[in-house]
Amino acid sequence: MKQATFVMQTVAVAALLAINATAHAQFSTSGYFRAGTISSGDRTTQCYGLGDRDYGGGTFRLGNECDVFGEIDLTNKTKVGDLEVTAHLMPGYYSNSTTDSSPNMSASPNWTTNQAYIEVSGADIAPEVSFWVGKRYQGRSDIHITDTKYFKLDGNGGGVDNISVAGGKLGVGYYRRDANVTSNQQNGWGLATRINVDYNTSKVNEGGWLRVVGTVVQTEEYSKLASGEWVKGTDGLALGFQHSQWNALGLGGANNLFVQTASGAAGLDGNFASAFGGASPDSNGEIWSQVIQGQPWVRIQAPRQTATRIADEFNFQQGKWGGALVVSVEDRKTWNDTAGILIRTQYSAVGGRVAYAFTNNFKLLTEVGFSMAKPENGDTQTLNKFTIAPTISTGGGIKDRPELRFFYSHFNWNDAAATAKSWSTSKKSADAIGVQAEYWW
Repeated sequence: MKQATFVMQTVAVAALLAINATAHAQFSTSGYFRAGTISSGDRTTQCYGLGDRDYGGGTFRLGNECDVFGEIDLTNKTKVGDLEVTAHLMPGYYSNSTTDSSPNMSASPNWTTNQAYIEVSGADIAPEVSFWVGKRYQGRSDIHITDTKYFKLDGNGGGVDNISVAGGKLGVGYYRRDANVTSNQQNGWGLATRINVDYNTSKVNEGGWLRVVGTVVQTEEYSKLASGEWVKGTDGLALGFQHSQWNALGLGGANNLFVQTASGAAGLDGNFASAFGGASPDSNGEIWSQVIQGQPWVRIQAPRQTATRIADEFNFQQGKWGGALVVSVEDRKTWNDTAGILIRTQYSAVGGRVAYAFTNNFKLLTEVGFSMAKPENGDTQTLNKFTIAPTISTGGGIKDRPELRFFYSHFNWNDAAATAKSWSTSKKSADAIGVQAEYWW
């Protein structure tokens, strides 16, 4: 009933936007969609990755996605005097399985409102500046083949963009994370405030573009010390750089380099992170730690997690050939519940996707990926994958969409990865076949 109500409300709002657009303004849509099936050995749905989509090098995604996701941005742009007013509403759907059991849809489906905000430009006090308020996607920058968002300033708040500064453009955003938490129900992801400063300029080198993102996070959550004193969780700072070089090496694509660092309640992507370093206080608000492995457990102050990352993506398009190559190195200190301490893990990943267009509507995709995770005082985990996918598409380019794919994937891993990820310990490899559709517009 809840889902049906959400759908009906979304359709009603979309209809009103469309009617208004017909009479007074411009109505448009953009969005993203993916869905499909995957079958792997004894498990009808199984995907493999050592990190997740936003850290650890990401997950090489071709023939390795186990979800259904779609969203559509309904945009209505109108002129009110000198002001240009744009309203955005983005309903979205996500299921953590490629199969829903109709009509109950028991595979954890979720209908959400991913964006709902208003943007205004052309104000007489600053005609070139854009002002916005609401819930929005902001400043996203990703590497597609690993589905990793290297910058993701999404949130609920307000801000200003397109301020001319030192030959570039500056944006400032204020975001608030609200949660129903009390002094004995905090988990590190509750009440907090975030400020993002986002500057970019094309005046760095010919064909180059530089972006600098700074993040400050102030948390309002507390954990409890042995003395009974309540101590605030760790605030956060993050700083990230992105340099993009268009038509790199004259091959019709681009090279994107990311260098990022973060600590405390700020994430590498410029968003919020855990104020308790990933630890979860008990019902009394207490964090328990061994401090030194093998020693008695004691109550401690919230730990400060840290992370650094360097990643590079090179993509190209030359005639019938297109592709993308990725290298990523990452170092994180995050909480380990079993050990009761911060554990350092070093991640690395290298891989690529290549496409060859036999015709304008038929191409062959191949993807290989090699991932490694080395936890402190632990065994190195490794994962390798290979995918081949005959594909029907609207064009022969590597980024042409929609694509309809039939794929075969092969994965293999070592004992350490199997233990850490709870994969099969009786075998060290798996094969998967399936079909998938992907579309953005």
